[in-house]
Parts: sequence; C-alpha cells; structure tokens
Amino acid sequence: MKRQELAKDLEEIRKKKKDKKKKTKKEKTISAEEIAKKEAEAIRKAEDLLSQLIEQTDEQRRKAIEVQYDRQIEDVQRRLKTEKGLTLNAKKALYAQISLLEQVSKRSYQNLTSKLKMRL
Repeated sequence: MKRQELAKDLEEIRKKKKDKKKKTKKEKTISAEEIAKKEAEAIRKAEDLLSQLIEQTDEQRRKAIEVQYDRQIEDVQRRLKTEKGLTLNAKKALYAQISLLEQVSKRSYQNLTSKLKMRL
C-alpha cells in the first residue's frame, strides 16, 4: 500500500511540474507578444514624430535658422555691453564673432534655400 501511495504521490508531483512548465511557456509567449506590441508602438511613435518634422513648412525652417543665429549674436552683443574690463583685442574678437555668426547664418539660409529648390 505504501508503495502505491508513494507512486501516486510521485506521479502527482510530476504532473504538477509539467503543468508549471506549460504555464511558464504560455507566460513567455504572452510576454513576447507584449514586447512585440510595445516595440511596434514605439516604432509608430517615432515614425509619427519624423513625419511631423518632415511636414515642417519651409518658413518654419527659415525662422528656426534665423532665431538660432539671432540669439547667438544677441548673446555676444550683450557681452560687449555688460562685461567690464574687456581689452581692445577681446572686443575685436567679439565683433569678429558677430560678423562670423552673420556669415554662417546667411550660408545656412542659402543652403536651406538651395535644398528646397532641389526638392521642387
């Protein structure tokens, strides 16, 4: 009798282990599906954002270039007005920075314009 009971107990333990393995495989499958779903959502979000950037109007792009360089130039001009103890050479260097920023701004604007013309 004891042998039969032990055999039954052993068989029940084996069945429980098999059931656990089946559940674990199902859980892994579900989590893999969830991962794939999350990945697809992330990719779609990135594509949407890229689309928004591409749809940006030409005027917005021009304005972005203008604002970027105008702010840099204003910062240098503010330094010229507010910083005390600047040497003559330092002031010349700051004026040179302003001039160079203006040139770079024009070049960026021209590059954008030529790219837009090529697109048409």
